[in-house]
Amino acid sequence: MSYIVSSLDDGVLEIVLNRPDRLNALVPDLMTELSDALVTATEPEVKAIILTGAGRGFCTGGDLRAPRSPLEPASRRLRHLFHPTMLELVRLRKPVVAAVNGPTVGAGLSLAAAADIRVASTSAVFACGFVDVGLAADTGTTYLLSRSMSYADAFHFLTLGAKADAHEALRIGLVNEVVEPDLLLPRAREIARSWAGRPGVGVPSLKALLQAVGRNELEQQLELEAQYADIVGSHPDRARARAAKVNAIKEPGAGS
Repeated sequence: MSYIVSSLDDGVLEIVLNRPDRLNALVPDLMTELSDALVTATEPEVKAIILTGAGRGFCTGGDLRAPRSPLEPASRRLRHLFHPTMLELVRLRKPVVAAVNGPTVGAGLSLAAAADIRVASTSAVFACGFVDVGLAADTGTTYLLSRSMSYADAFHFLTLGAKADAHEALRIGLVNEVVEPDLLLPRAREIARSWAGRPGVGVPSLKALLQAVGRNELEQQLELEAQYADIVGSHPDRARARAAKVNAIKEPGAGS
């Protein structure tokens, strides 16, 4: 059985975590297959990505029942198994929407937080999970949550072992939208197709610019925006899109 199921349709790559019997808990083979799918996501024909889980869960983090060496340092497993895939996901130039369909815990929370937009089903539940078993957060959780939540909300959520339903997750900034379960994938596809249908490279360029904000001063960000102005402006789709927009706003009989 494949632990990742992916399909490409009209520029949108859907990546499904596929261990529904274990609520898509993470094991080495799943992480390897996810890494392979993220390589596919870099292909030119892919314009946007949807990440979701099979069955009734999104991802409940590392599988605590999976065999592992008791002598293996946790840092080694993180550096060799989780970190490369998390970096691949965060560094994707293409926009990613996470369709969060159920329980999302621990490293699964990190996977969801690594997406650019999160749409949650009303059946979604979010939890840190790490503190419940005596651990601090890992797999990028602290970094990724700080992109969308305040320090106080992140600290409260991570340290108290609190669970957040979809509406609470929306309130604290963990998700962007909440929809009924039967509307989750249609809404995620609507978002992804909107991205995929944009002309040129404006969307991936905006992603790169927004990701640079945290490490740049204003002067550096202005310069980076200027550099991207040349990149997006020279794309052939840009000229066609601009011409179409100009033609669309011309009033009939207004002359040339």
